[in-house]
Amino acid sequence: MTADSEAMMTQKKHKFLIDLSALLFRISDVLGHIAAAALIVLTIALTLGVGLRLFRVDSSWTYNIGLFSLMWVAFIGASYCALRDFHVTAGISIEHFIHRGHRVIVALRYVVLLVFLAVFLFSAWNKFLETLLTHQRTVDSLRWELWIAQISAPIGIGGWLLADLGKFIRKMIDPEESYGEEVQEDFSV
Repeated sequence: MTADSEAMMTQKKHKFLIDLSALLFRISDVLGHIAAAALIVLTIALTLGVGLRLFRVDSSWTYNIGLFSLMWVAFIGASYCALRDFHVTAGISIEHFIHRGHRVIVALRYVVLLVFLAVFLFSAWNKFLETLLTHQRTVDSLRWELWIAQISAPIGIGGWLLADLGKFIRKMIDPEESYGEEVQEDFSV
């Protein structure tokens, strides 16, 4: 049996899981574009803040826009980094040394990571709800709602969870395949 025919059989056998992981990858990719937009807003806010200070104009509101954008970049960008394998995981070196139990170690690493992210998501969601329900605001002249920044955590962590869940599904179907930079090609599956 050739490698191409094995790949075709694997795709037919696990079509639902492959489609599900492709959807999870798409969601995380969209979140990456949101993080890029937040980075642009962060850059503009900081530049504007510095420029306004030069002319002694009250620019305290630019600090909050920058802070909110930074939170969006950090949390939403984490899901994109997880999708593209731009972050470091502790299990990578161990997985390359152990060949027999490779799949078990990969599964354990993903289970630990997914449980951590689920707990982190629960905590972030509760913090978001707290700021939303108590109507917490910033103390500057514009009085921004704090939930605008806080919602970035559950969205980003949820995206990270979806990205790693998709990678876990793909890794269990085909343990040899890598989904880092070439994940873009997997969207068409």
